[in-house]
Amino acid sequence: MMPSATKIAAIISHYRFTQRLSSSASSLAAEVPPALGNLADTRRLFASFPTSALLCSFATLSALAATPLVDLGTWALRASTAAPEGHLLRIAVSATARVTLHRIFYAGEGVDEAACTVREMWQDVGLRSILDYGMEDADDGAACDRNLAEFLRAVEMASSLPFASVRF
Repeated sequence: MMPSATKIAAIISHYRFTQRLSSSASSLAAEVPPALGNLADTRRLFASFPTSALLCSFATLSALAATPLVDLGTWALRASTAAPEGHLLRIAVSATARVTLHRIFYAGEGVDEAACTVREMWQDVGLRSILDYGMEDADDGAACDRNLAEFLRAVEMASSLPFASVRF
C-alpha cells in the first residue's frame, strides 16, 4: 500500500504531464462572446432567466436580510448536522437549503453540473465565472485522496471550458 503523500505526488505528476495545452490565441478570441456592455441593462442581463426564478431569488435574498431568519437558519443547520442520518430535521433542512441558498449561490453539486452552469452563463449572457472547490469531510487519508481526485476533475473541467469563461 502506497502512502497518501506518494499517491498525491503521483496523481499530480500524472495530471501535469497529461493535461491538454491551450490552442492558439486566434482560436481563443473566436470563443469570446460579445461583451456584456452596460450592466444597468437588466433586460439583457436577466433575459435568460424566467421571472419566477428571479422572484424566488429576490424573496430568498430579502429573507436573508432579516436577522431573526438568519439566526433560525443557523440554528437549524447546526441542529441538522448533529441529527443522525435520515432524521426528519436533517432531511427537511437539507431540502430547504437546496431549493433556496444552494440554487442561488452554487453552480452545481458536482463537476458536471458546474460545467453546465458556467457554459450557460457564458453562452447566454457572456458572464464569466469563478470556480471554487470546497473540500468536505477530509478526516482521514482516504477522504483526502477522494477530495484531491475531485479537485483535479474540477481543474480538468475548467480547462475544457471556453478560455475566458472561468477562473479557478
